[in-house]
This record gives sequence, structure tokens and C-alpha cells, in this order.
Amino acid sequence: MKLRQLSVSHVLHYASLDLLLNDEGSGFHILYGPNETGKTTLLNLIIDWLYGGRVSEAGGDYYESRSVLSGVIEDGAGKSLQFGRKKRYSKLEFTDRSVSEEDLAQFLGGYDRDRFALIFGLDHDRLRSGGESLLQSGGHAGVSLFEAGGGIQHLHNLLSGLDSRSRDLLDPSFRTHSAKLLNKHWAEFLNAEKKIREGSLGAQDWDQKRQDIFVLEAEIKQVRKERYELERGLEKIQRLKRVQTMLPELYAVRQQLRELGAVIVLEDDEESRIEAMITEHNDLELQIARVQKHVQQLRAKREELVPQPDVLAREAAIQKINQGLTQYETRRYVELPKLRQNQSECEDDMAFRIKDLMGEGPVVSVDMLRIPFSDMENVKQLIKQREEALARLNIQEQRHHELLGQRNDAQWELRHIGAVENVSELRKLLDQIRLAGNLEDMIAQKEADITLQQRSLQQILTRQSVYSGDLNTMEHLIVPLDATIDYFHQEWNSIRERHREQKQKRQQLEDEIAACERELEALELQGYVPIESELTETRRLRDQGWDLLKRHWLDREDLGNEIMTYAQGTPLEEVFEHYMRRADDMADSLRAQADKSAKRALLLLNKSQNENQRQQVLERLQEIQQEVTMFKKEWTDQWADSGIDVKRPADMKEWLATVYRPVVLGLNTLRSIEQDLKRLISRRDGFLRDLREKARKYQLTLPENSLKAQTEVCEDYVKEMEDRQRDAERLRRDLVELDRRLEKDQEMLDRCGQEVADLEEAWNEWRQRYPFVPQDYRIASPYLHKLEELFQWEQNKQEIAREIREKEAECRVFEENSHQMALALHEVMPDFSQMAMWVSRIRQRLELAKDIDTKRQQLADQLEEQEEELSEFRQKAEDVNHTLRQYLARCHCSEIDELRQCIKVSRMFKEARQAQGQLEQNIRQAGDGLPLTELEKEFAQVEHPEELTLKAEELRADVEKMMVQEEEYKQKLQEMKIQFQSLSGDQTLAAEAAQGAQYHLAEIDRLWTEYLRVELARRLLQRAIETYRQQNESSIIEQASDFFRRLTLNHYEQLTVEYENNIPYLEARHRTEGKRRVGQMSDGTRDQLYLALRLAFINQHLANGEPLPLIMDDILVHFDDERTQATLEVLNELASRTQILYFTHHQLVVDLGLQLRPRPAAVHYLAQLV
Repeated sequence: MKLRQLSVSHVLHYASLDLLLNDEGSGFHILYGPNETGKTTLLNLIIDWLYGGRVSEAGGDYYESRSVLSGVIEDGAGKSLQFGRKKRYSKLEFTDRSVSEEDLAQFLGGYDRDRFALIFGLDHDRLRSGGESLLQSGGHAGVSLFEAGGGIQHLHNLLSGLDSRSRDLLDPSFRTHSAKLLNKHWAEFLNAEKKIREGSLGAQDWDQKRQDIFVLEAEIKQVRKERYELERGLEKIQRLKRVQTMLPELYAVRQQLRELGAVIVLEDDEESRIEAMITEHNDLELQIARVQKHVQQLRAKREELVPQPDVLAREAAIQKINQGLTQYETRRYVELPKLRQNQSECEDDMAFRIKDLMGEGPVVSVDMLRIPFSDMENVKQLIKQREEALARLNIQEQRHHELLGQRNDAQWELRHIGAVENVSELRKLLDQIRLAGNLEDMIAQKEADITLQQRSLQQILTRQSVYSGDLNTMEHLIVPLDATIDYFHQEWNSIRERHREQKQKRQQLEDEIAACERELEALELQGYVPIESELTETRRLRDQGWDLLKRHWLDREDLGNEIMTYAQGTPLEEVFEHYMRRADDMADSLRAQADKSAKRALLLLNKSQNENQRQQVLERLQEIQQEVTMFKKEWTDQWADSGIDVKRPADMKEWLATVYRPVVLGLNTLRSIEQDLKRLISRRDGFLRDLREKARKYQLTLPENSLKAQTEVCEDYVKEMEDRQRDAERLRRDLVELDRRLEKDQEMLDRCGQEVADLEEAWNEWRQRYPFVPQDYRIASPYLHKLEELFQWEQNKQEIAREIREKEAECRVFEENSHQMALALHEVMPDFSQMAMWVSRIRQRLELAKDIDTKRQQLADQLEEQEEELSEFRQKAEDVNHTLRQYLARCHCSEIDELRQCIKVSRMFKEARQAQGQLEQNIRQAGDGLPLTELEKEFAQVEHPEELTLKAEELRADVEKMMVQEEEYKQKLQEMKIQFQSLSGDQTLAAEAAQGAQYHLAEIDRLWTEYLRVELARRLLQRAIETYRQQNESSIIEQASDFFRRLTLNHYEQLTVEYENNIPYLEARHRTEGKRRVGQMSDGTRDQLYLALRLAFINQHLANGEPLPLIMDDILVHFDDERTQATLEVLNELASRTQILYFTHHQLVVDLGLQLRPRPAAVHYLAQLV
């Protein structure tokens, strides 16, 4: 496919662009434009035009409602397609609904937008990225070929990432203490299972419960098995119902085939061919009879026409007489009488002209007045020269008088100019003043600047509250260094950040404590929930009471104080009994409310931990507050010598930047302005002093103390003197020039007088030769003109006489030819007045003879055609009869009607056999794919087919009952499992372990799924790379080697694939330095290697598929001139097989492209196309 034309209308700055890409010169097109001409935009527009679809975010601003992309593409066979696109909502759609994406896909070779851009598009960034990707893979042959073939980069990074992730997920050896993610979760899962078993019921109870579960699970399996058998029976009934109507139809078709018996089966095309031959046989017989009848009719018509050969033989002569008749009559009756009249009028006019020339003198002939042509021309030229010479003489005399007047005027003006003073020194001084500028305005401006600067500095000082002194004192303040201020600013920010973090942490801890308290209150509202620590404390108190009872009752110890402390005045046995019951109740409650107990314990633990952390945060806040106090003291000490009110570091930093430094800088600026003002005043006073001195010299009166006014007075005086000097010099030059012109003009006047005298003498000599010419040249000129007219009339008279003689001769020839034709055709020759009637009669005889001859020839041609057609019909009839006799013999038929019947039987047999095959296929599909014999066997076993529906309903009801029973068993099993899990001895630990086990099991499932996906992707990618390398290595490496050699100017001679540890690597053999790996090449050489591989794959694609345009965007930016030229030569050769569009803003590429041979590149200047 090639692009032939592209038109862009109203897209960004392209109001209208027409790009023609004809390959008359070359398929290599260079699209040149400097920066900002829209090269990248045009490249994107080409892709948008070819593929359309949703407009990308980057191209969202390209298009408006008027935007249109249109053009023409052409495939390899020369077929073209014209289409356009415009934006509709957020998509680019066809402007012509008759064109579809399917039509366009045939030209694009099946490539979608992204794949086309990857394979057939290349820019500088992708070229560099390709070279870097070669380096990253170390020149791995498979990866390099895969990347270059697919137009992708950094495949090695993808492989490395997949391999690294696979290793991070799993250690297949499952070594102990493995740090891999999946291995760690597996070990944690096993540990959790161990904890569950350790914290569960005793072995006997646990086995009993587990046995009950196993029994119920076995019952569920049995119910599921019975349900499966019922479902199979139901499927069989439903299958028999589906084939119930089709099997009888199949049996009927088989019976029809048996009734047909042995049939000669013909192919469909044979049947159609035989029927067509029978029809053709009948048609040919009718055609033969028709043509025979037509031939007889044509022969009869031809015999009726009688030819006239004597008239036809004289066709040319008759045509000549017919054509000459009009000329004859015109000459005889029109032209000759008119010519004789013109002859008479010409003689009368000549006599009148001779009398006008000679007056009342004797009559003379034209020959007596004749002047030779050369003499006539010389006389006229002499008259003309004499007239021109007199005119020049008059003009020259007038010009001479004008010059004399100009000289007199210049002499008078020079005498009245007046005295001229030398003002060069004054002019020099004025130039210096002008060069210095308007000093008075500059002084006023400087004074205004000083006032404005003072006011601005005072405003800055007024707006701030840190410093209370005046402007002059601020400049000498002692302030800390910038580094010191930055240090304190950073420290202050650090302290504030830590203070803020601790406050946030305190608030977060208080929120968490409040949340714990709310949840604890919610638990208490549901009833008292003990925790393990409370049970432990209660048991300790119970054991302490038991110990006191034993010591008091059995050992008779005196424990009054201990008992008082323990029982608090209550009898010891009652307190002991209370703690014993409380411990038992708490133990029972812990088993019954293990979840709530665990939750309450966890909440109390969290609350205690958060309170401890809050106390720590409060202590850190106090420490930070102490740091703030010390920091403020150190910060204030830094400003002790400045005597200002110290603020925070950020505020002081801002004060320095917005007040102190601008004021100091403003004071320096103010001093600079004051110095400039003093310098300007000094210079102004100096100019005033110099002007007064010069004015005294020229006696000028100047105004006081205004440099501008004094300068204007001096300027006017200098200008007046300079104008006088210029006028005097101009008048002197004019006088010299006028004297020179007068002298030259006098010489010209003398020459003109002499010329007039010479011409008068020559005129008198001509008058002696032709005395009848008037003496006065003003009368002689019209006289000569009348002589020429007389000579012309004499020539016209002779021409008329000659023409009369010629026309009389032509009339005599026509009359003689007509007489000869009348004798040949046995016609009576009429007189000349009836010549037209006679010519019309012989012409009619000729037309009749020609008509008869034409009709006879047409009839002969029709006879020949009909006889040929009759012969062809007979030959076709013979061929058809021969073929029909073969089919009659094959089908054992004696007549054509029997052959028709044979065809009918053959069709019936094939239709029945086709119906049988279709029915068998439908039966197998409806019969769940079972063999036909088995389905027929099942159907034959059905005694009452009409009861199949009833049986199906009964089985469906049984299946539903079994499903209900199975669900009940499953519910019961679930309840038993819950009870089994809830009867553990220490539910909190078991629940936590079970929860942890479930978490680890879920993580194992997720990580295992990820591992399978990553490992599968890695292996499939490696296999694809290796397969791709094996398929393309030999052909691509050979082509890429040639491209690489040329791109590197023969520095590298060959590319090869070498193996290291069974891994293939690309190597290039340098011309002088041996083999090199990719890592040993420069960046530019790697880019050229990647380009060579890409070009090799594109070249292979051109040999095996539809060529598509190759689009490149300034890939030669970092190539030197020689390698740029070599690359362009390679691309120019490739352009003979496919179209290449190269976008660039480098003039060098254009110049080298135009020098390519044998055909230069076609260059399109984008700036001229817009």
C-alpha cells in the first residue's frame, strides 16, 4: 500500500495543505520543514487518517468542526481507494458512508494502529531506546531479533522482572526457613494448624465428633450418587423425547432409498450439463431451420438487383463535372461580367488621375510619368530628412535662448545672497550638546527619581514594625549571616514539625482510647464478659483463701490480720466460696463467650498500651516546649547588637528579604542617582558657558539660564549660514555648467544649419532629373503619393485582364469535358443554358447505380455470414449430439426423454441420501453425541413412547426431592462443623490460630496464582523468543549484516551469532579489531545495529506480504555526515520496494537526498504547502 495524496483542512495551523506523493521519480519522500512547521503534527495526522477511531488526549486540540482529512491510497495491484475522515463527537469517522473499515483493512494488510506504528514507524527516541535495549540484553540474539522484528524495546528488562518476581515468590525446594513469600506463608500455615490441634478438644471427644461428621458426609455422597443416577435417567428420557420425531423420518428416508433400488448417480454438474445440452440440442435445431430459410430469401433479393457497370466506371468523372458545375456557372455568368466592368472603371479612373496630376497641359501616358521604385524611395527619404533637419534646427535655437536666460538668472541670484560666516566651531559645539541629549529634562528626571526613591524607601520603612530607626541608620545595622538565619529557620521548622507530629499523635491516641472505651461500654451493655487475666486474678484469690482456710482450720494458725486483710470483715469461708464460684463462672463464661472475651481482652490491652504511649507523648511535648524556650533565647541573642524587635526566624527572614535588603539596595541606588544628577548639572553649566563665548564672537543675543533656548537660537543662526554657503556653492556650480552647455549648444546649432543647406542642394539635383515634380517639398510629398496611387491602378488593370483570360480558358475546358461524358453515356448534349439539368440527371444515374451495387454487396455479406452461422450451428449440433449419445449409452437410455427421467431419479436419490445424512447428524446432536446405533437401540427398547413425558416429570420430581434432602444434610453438616469448632478447650487461641491459618491459606492461594501467571508468562515469552530466533536467525542476520556494513561505512564487515553457555549472542566483526559484542560498541554504533535489524525485518516483510509505507521522524540526528549519506542510500534502495516518508528539519538531509542516485529523493517543503 502507498499513500498517493493527503489533504488537510482546518487542523491546527494547517488551514489547507495538499500533499502529493507520486512515485514518478522515487518512492523515497523527504518532508522538510524547520521547527514549528508541524512535522510531528502531520505525521500524527497521517496515522489518524489511516486508522480513525477515538481521538487521543494529545490530539484532542487538533480538530474542530471544520477539520477534514482526505486522500488516496493505492495497493500493490494499482487499485486505489479515496476516503476522508472528520471529527464526530470524540471519534474520527468516514465522511463517505460508502467506505467502511473493512474496505480500508484490505489495504492496511490486517495491521491495527499500534502494530503499524511499532513495525513501520521509527523516530529518534525509539532508535536510541532500541540501541539501549540491545545493551541491556547484552546482545542476546533471540531478544534482539524479537525486539527488532516487533518494533519493541526493553524486552530484557521485562524478562528480568518476571524472573526476579518468580524467584521472590517461591523456592521450589521448600528449604527450611526460606525467605520466599509463598514458602513463608506455607510455614506459617503449618504452624497455625499445629496450634489449632494443640488447643482443641481431647482425643476421644474430638474423634467422636469427627466420626459423626464423616458419617454425615458419607450419607451426603450416597444421596448425591442416587441423585446422579436419577439425573442420568432423566437425561435419557429427555434425549429420547428429542429424537422421538426424527427417527421415524429417518426410517422413511431409508425406505425411500431401498425403493429406488440401483440408481445411476450423476454429479450435480453432470445433471446440469446434460439438461443444458438437451436444451441446447433443441435450440440448435430451431436455429438451423431459421438460418436456412433466411439464406434462401437473401439469394432471391440479390438476383432482383441489376448492376450498371458503365456508369460506375465513370464515377470520378461524373463527380468532377458535378463539382465543377457551380464554378462554371459562377465564372461564366457572374465573375467574367463583373471583371469586364471593373476593367472599364479602372481605365476611367486612371485617365482622371493623370489629368489631376498634369493639369491643363498636354495628355501624357503613365509610362512618361513613371519614376523607378528606388528613385521614388530616395526622393521620399530626402523630403523626410529635410523636414526633420529643419525641426531640429528650430528646437536647437529655442534651447540656446533658454540657456542664456538661465545663466543671467543665476548671476543675479549669486550677487544678492549676502555675506557668509564660518560657523564650523559653533556647529561642532551644537553637535556635542545634541549628542549629550536633553540635559535639562534628564536633570529634572533625576530629581524626580530621587524624590520617588526617597518616598518609596520611607514607605517600606513605614509598613514594617521590626525596625524603629531612620533610613540612614538601617544601612549600618549588624544582622546575622544568611547561613545563621537559615540554620535557625530550619531548626525552628524542625521543632514545630516535631511538636505538630506529637500533637497529632496525642490526638490519635486519645481517639483510639475513646474508641476502645466505647467498644468496652458496648460489650458491658451486653452483659459481663470476663477475660483471662481476671480469671487468673480470681483463681489467685481463690487459692489464697483456700491456703488461709487450711492454715486456719488444719494448722490452727493465728491469721487474724491476714484474714482481715483478705475477707474485709466477711467470714473467711464465705469469701472463699464466693471466689470459687466466681472462678468457675468466669471459666464457664470464657468458654461460652470466647470471642467476646478475646475482644474485651484485646480492647483492654489496646487501651492500656495507648494510655502508656499517650503519657510518653505528653513527656516528649514538655521536652519540646523546653527546646522552644532555649531556642528563642539563642535566637534573640543573635540580634542583640541590632537593637530591633526580634520575631520568629521565618518572619525575620522575610523582613530581611522584603525590608532590610531592599532598603539597603535602594539607598545605594539613591546615591548613584544623586551622583548622576551632579554630573549632568556640571555638564549643562559647561555647555552654557561655551555657548555664551561663541555667541559673543558672532554678536548673537542669547536668553538667560536655558540651555535649550540658547541652543535653539544658535541652531537657527548656524542653519542660516550653512544654507547661504550651500546656495552660493550651488549657484557657482550651476554657472560653470551653464557655460559648458552653451558652448556645446552653439556647436550643435552650427551643425544643424550645415545639414539643412546640404539637403537643399541634394533636392535641387533631384528636381533636374524629374522636372514635373513640384519645387516646394511640402507640395512634392502629396504629389509623389498620387503618383504611387496611379502606378497601383495601372497594376490593378493588368491583373484584371490576366484574370479574365484565365477564367475564359477554364470555362472552355469544362464544356469540352461535359461533351465527352455525354457521348460516353449515350446522352444528348444540351445547350449551355440547360447544363445544370443535364448534370443533375447523370448524377442521379450514378447514385442509382451505386445504391444497387451497395445493396448487392450487403446481401452478399449477409449471405456469407448466414452460411458461416449455419455451418457453426451444424458443427455445434454435431458436438452436442456426440456428447448426448455418450450419456445415453452410460445411462442405458435410447431416447432423450428417458435420459431426462434418469436425471430425475438421480436427484431424488441424492436428495434422499442428503436428508438421511442431515437427519442422522441432527439425531446425534439431539442425542448428546451418542452413536446412532445406540440411540436406535434405546428408542427400540421404549414400549410406550407416548408415556415419555410422564416418566420425565416423575424423574424430575424425584431429582428435586433428592436435592432438597442433600441440602438438608449439608445444612446439618455445617452446623456440626461449627459445633465441633466451638467446643475447643481454649477457644481464643484456637480462633486466633484458625483465623491466622485462613489468612495464610488465602495468601498462599493468591501468591500461587501469581506465581503460576508470572512463571507461565516468563516461559511462554522465552519460548516465543527462541522460536522467533530459530525461524529468522539465518535470513535476518544475513540481510542485517549487509545493512550494518553499509551503515558503518565498512568498519564492521559481518554480523554473526556466537554461543556462550548455550546462550546465543550477536557479535560484529570489526575490519581491523576483530569481533566485538554489543557492550563494546559505541552508542551510535548500537543505534545503527538496531536500525540494520529493523530494516532487515522490514525487507523480509516486503518479500512475504503487502508493502506498507515506512514512516521515519529524524532518526539521523546523531549520525555524522558520511553515515547519514550511507543510511539515505540504503533507504533509497529500500524505497524501490515500498514507500518511505522521512520527516526532518535538517537541511543536510535534504541536500544529500537530492544527490542520491540513480533517482534522487522527492523533497516536499512543508512551509510552501501550507
